[in-house]
Amino acid sequence: MKKYIEPFLHILFWILVLYITYTNFGVKVRMIKVGADLEYTKEYNPVFFALISVYIGLAMILFYGNLGLLLPKWIKSNNKKNATVAIAALFVTTLALSLLINYFIAKEYFAYEMHKGTALIAYSVFLHFLFLFLSIGYRLTKDWYKNEIIRKQILQEKLETELNFLKAQINPHFLFNTLNNLYAESRKHEDKKVANGIAKLSHMMRYMIYDSNVELVSLDKEINYLESYVELQKLRVSENDPLDLKVDIGPVDTSFQIAPILFIPFVENAFKYGIHLEQACFIHIQLSTSNNELLFTISNSKFNNVSINEHSGVGLSNVKRRLSLLYPNQHELRIVDGDDHYDLSLKIQLN
Repeated sequence: MKKYIEPFLHILFWILVLYITYTNFGVKVRMIKVGADLEYTKEYNPVFFALISVYIGLAMILFYGNLGLLLPKWIKSNNKKNATVAIAALFVTTLALSLLINYFIAKEYFAYEMHKGTALIAYSVFLHFLFLFLSIGYRLTKDWYKNEIIRKQILQEKLETELNFLKAQINPHFLFNTLNNLYAESRKHEDKKVANGIAKLSHMMRYMIYDSNVELVSLDKEINYLESYVELQKLRVSENDPLDLKVDIGPVDTSFQIAPILFIPFVENAFKYGIHLEQACFIHIQLSTSNNELLFTISNSKFNNVSINEHSGVGLSNVKRRLSLLYPNQHELRIVDGDDHYDLSLKIQLN
């Protein structure tokens, strides 16, 4: 029901403008003296009404042309000069056509009331400037309101994503299994591998608890977090297990910033559904940047014909929602969920 309120208010507004304009200039009032009283009679002219309707139509073209077409281009354009000229051209064109109509009205209907024709012309100029500034104010207000809604949605989605990820990853079960793996490695090797594993786990926890509580992080931090996650997951398998694991990072421009914890849900799904200790399996991860574009791809084997989209631990729908909020019209996500393989490609335009 709410989506009909705004169009209804627009229609009501223009009907009101048409009514005010026509009653002020389109209704001729004759005063006839009858005895000591004055009697008023009104004469309505349909041709005059049609001319006024055309005039209001020109005002609507100015208002909505600037609101929906030219002003958004002016806001997004790096060349403000050309966009400003386009707005000025629309204003001058619609005003000139309106003044032509006013001249015809003044000549045909106000031949003996030139002050009324002059008033209509002044009214026309005033309305054109008014509608121009109204369209600017209306557009800026709508954009501000929309950005506020998106900002709140991003904040809510970020909190939910962090909470879901913490539930899926940093829970007693995950920590217990990781510590058991580290303990087993320490019994077998008693070397730096255990210390490195503990350091990776510490880095992950510190990143999630402290570093990721911002809107953007440097790309190198996100990459380090991804690599730490992969190193920890490698503790689940041995060198004799039939896993083909490839992580290819680069070339990468680390000066870019990106939303935190963006790739891990995809990597988590790959390790969750792509590993089989008795059958040949693979996980291939690639990440690179080029010409202000980030490309992240991940391919993995899949067993038991389970739909990853439906059974994702963190929820791919949640990640897709974050992408749509954080990078509207700036990302492309392609997913192929096959019977025995899963392929994902994510492109993000970075500023």
